[in-house]
Amino acid sequence: IAASGVWPGEPDKVTMVGMAPGANIYPVRAGVSYITKSLEAYDHLRQVPGAKIVNMSYGADFMTEAEIAQQKSGLLGLKQEGKLMVAAAGNSGGSYPSYPARLAADSDLASHMIVAGSVNDDKTIASYSDRPGETANRYLVAPGWFSFGAAQDGVVTREGGTSNAAAVISGAAAVVWGRWQYLSADQVANILLETAEDLGDPGVDAVYGRGLVRLDRAMQPIG
Repeated sequence: IAASGVWPGEPDKVTMVGMAPGANIYPVRAGVSYITKSLEAYDHLRQVPGAKIVNMSYGADFMTEAEIAQQKSGLLGLKQEGKLMVAAAGNSGGSYPSYPARLAADSDLASHMIVAGSVNDDKTIASYSDRPGETANRYLVAPGWFSFGAAQDGVVTREGGTSNAAAVISGAAAVVWGRWQYLSADQVANILLETAEDLGDPGVDAVYGRGLVRLDRAMQPIG
């Protein structure tokens, strides 16, 4: 999200530039038992007014009804504080997202949530990316493959996942919100959703949802 593009101590060495290099990052560790720890994280973030976008690069394919209710309550708390939530769809290649992303289908939460799926370099859906299911109207795709430096043998490590796609979309939201600070979370989300590049079948579809996030279009005046 906020990579500066400059290697520490070597100003002439250019590396990856993040979507929003000027953004401030407020890291919160959800922990291994994230179903429980994420609830604590949500409660904590409600009390941090400067944290406007909550990037959720984690998920579970299954939750009990009680756990789903707890997650919804926690996310509603973030919505009430005016925060935008970007949730990774999941990496199981399933026909619907994992939790908490799947809760974007809930009418109480939808306006403040975006689900992030992954595409390959050629804009085709990544085989691992969970599909939109009932969240199609809140589902965007973004690049999911990135190089994260080189190993000792000189081989570049390239990893894919919807966690990466979520970070791209969160970064795009930060740029839009940073430019027009009077916008609300749902307005920022709508700008990204409405300016997405349509992929797959025309309109909202079961593979790409609203389409590919396009920050260049999101930053252009409309009408």
